[in-house]
Amino acid sequence: MAAMGPAPLSRVAAFAAPSALAGASSMGAASGIGFKTGGAQDVSNFRENIKSGKLPIPTDVTYEGLVKDYYFDTRSSDDPKCADLFCPTYSLALAPDPVVAAASKGAAKAAAQPNEVFLAVGLDSGLTNFTRPKLNLVIVLDVSGSMDSSFDEYYYDRFSNGKKRLSEADKSKSKLDVAKEVLQGMLDKLRPDDSVAITLFSSNAATPKKMGKWGSADKEAVQAGVGALKTVSSTNFQAGLDQAVTNMRSYTDCFGGDPSTTENRIIVLTDAQPNEGDITDEGLLARMKANAGDGFYMTMVGIGLDFNTKLVESILKVKGANYYSVHTPGEFKQRLADEFDSMVAPLVFDLSLAVDSSSLAPTKDGSQQGGWKIVNVYGSPDAAGGKPSDGNILKVLTLFPTPKTEEGIKGGVVLLRVQPPPGTTIATAPPLKLSAQYTDRSGKKFTTARTVQVPAAAKSGAAYFQSSGVRKAVALARLSDALQLWLVEENAKQAPASKVTFADRCDIIFNYAGLWTPPPIWPGRVPRIRIGCPLVPFALGRWERQSRGLAVGRDARDALQPVLQFVKSEQAAVKDSTMKQEVDLLQKLVDLKS
Repeated sequence: MAAMGPAPLSRVAAFAAPSALAGASSMGAASGIGFKTGGAQDVSNFRENIKSGKLPIPTDVTYEGLVKDYYFDTRSSDDPKCADLFCPTYSLALAPDPVVAAASKGAAKAAAQPNEVFLAVGLDSGLTNFTRPKLNLVIVLDVSGSMDSSFDEYYYDRFSNGKKRLSEADKSKSKLDVAKEVLQGMLDKLRPDDSVAITLFSSNAATPKKMGKWGSADKEAVQAGVGALKTVSSTNFQAGLDQAVTNMRSYTDCFGGDPSTTENRIIVLTDAQPNEGDITDEGLLARMKANAGDGFYMTMVGIGLDFNTKLVESILKVKGANYYSVHTPGEFKQRLADEFDSMVAPLVFDLSLAVDSSSLAPTKDGSQQGGWKIVNVYGSPDAAGGKPSDGNILKVLTLFPTPKTEEGIKGGVVLLRVQPPPGTTIATAPPLKLSAQYTDRSGKKFTTARTVQVPAAAKSGAAYFQSSGVRKAVALARLSDALQLWLVEENAKQAPASKVTFADRCDIIFNYAGLWTPPPIWPGRVPRIRIGCPLVPFALGRWERQSRGLAVGRDARDALQPVLQFVKSEQAAVKDSTMKQEVDLLQKLVDLKS
């Protein structure tokens, strides 16, 4: 068993050695490297649905996705200089709930509301730069029928109750067109010593580009083959995943490579709407876990407005996993230029944060021991429901590198809502002693311990923020809570009695059932209803997503109004112009007539 202790930078020489920096990504232009969690890497699907007048689903907006847009400086004056692979920083806050405060009648009652206590965990590192390891990559592309729809509309809207499809002249790029752009962008980021395979899946799967060194591949033929791809049939995600793993297992370097210098990764480009094969989240999750156990890690890139985040959230709570959603057709290609190396190279695994037993304090009657408690976790995709199974422990399966500048670490925060020990207040609570354990890419285990003192300025009980980073983190937690509550309630109100829509029978036969193109007897596939092609009932699968109109009920609007005012004030307090996007979004929701 590896000795426990801080991980010196010599342990990660493959990522930080001077000889490796010549080919490093643009991340090196920052003042250093920090970390961000896996799981959602953005909330673009949520923002685009709002912009398009569609009701998002609750999983479209997660805290860990939301914070990836922002930089967090959670350092406090007593933080030592970081010289290790991973150095958590801690920053306390006492903050009132803006919705509760707004509901209190009168300034005196509002001021009397107790503050909640938060602890921001900053994900810092002593790395100044890194270059990604050699990559064994399988890119898995969804070529099912749903990928043929326009990038900016829901596929199953084309089948629903007399809605007219866009004409070919007005139609935007299809989801497949965008996915091919993303795939080609990924190929452009590969180095000659990287290995790559390309797998396609619809109702079954095939691998037209077998695993092999990119430096010896016929790149022009591969690019031309990608450009010629078309959609066909239904969606069997299991088939695509199994084929990708078969490619990995048959390639010697995937098992023989040094994990500290070699990454095995499967990247799936899909709208995540499977309707064939194993479509249970339990079965798919079991596959993901087994693959991660073998060192085959997963990235999903969600394509289109109807990308099903609910499925992805349920199956990607595994080691090494992350996912993105494509915001606009051209924008993600630039994002690949900036983030490809970091999206495929996790550096820290199995992070656990525990409250040391010496932080325990007696309860009022002295009958038992009670200590600091973690009430809620924001920003860890691995804590089920945001609440760890043990109230004293936070678990994060994977940390990915992210830029660190003078503003802070991009996306580099996990927020805990905590309670002082029973029988104490924030003024009388003992210090909070925390122990963090983690492993590096080679599997070596390390630990680091810190004692978090309650600052004297916080003991008055008034609102208090030890850093601008924790203040921003708390503001975004309040925002995500409010948006989640609205989406849960509104989606429940709009839930259909059954997942049955109506489809043009010819669309079912020629578009959905597996032919590459409709017969020429129906050129252009318009008008909507043709002679001999009546509307017939069409049952949607569990993960097939149909749009609902954007709506905000009166109660939700009343609840979002104080959140809007709160976010405005916090934007001014932390001086972050990026938060203006949240102010504008909330204003749109509050002004919505529904």
